[in-house]
Amino acid sequence: DFTTFMTAGVMIVLAIILYILIKRISNPLVKLSNEAKLVAEGDLTINIKSNSKDEVGQVTNNFNSMVKDINNIVSNVQKSI
Repeated sequence: DFTTFMTAGVMIVLAIILYILIKRISNPLVKLSNEAKLVAEGDLTINIKSNSKDEVGQVTNNFNSMVKDINNIVSNVQKSI
């Protein structure tokens, strides 16, 4: 019946759109999480490239600023010793 096929088609399209949206959000967050782990292990050279202007991009840019500030603090402490 036409209505059943149309409903199934719409549900498939919505599922594909939802999958794409989830990947667009989760992939940058997974990358940010992995980079945060490296910083926690002591790597202060991390700088994540992000062209995104959304909230995830803002968090990424703030993360980069934080790592840079921590790196500067560590450098200043090392110079003063």
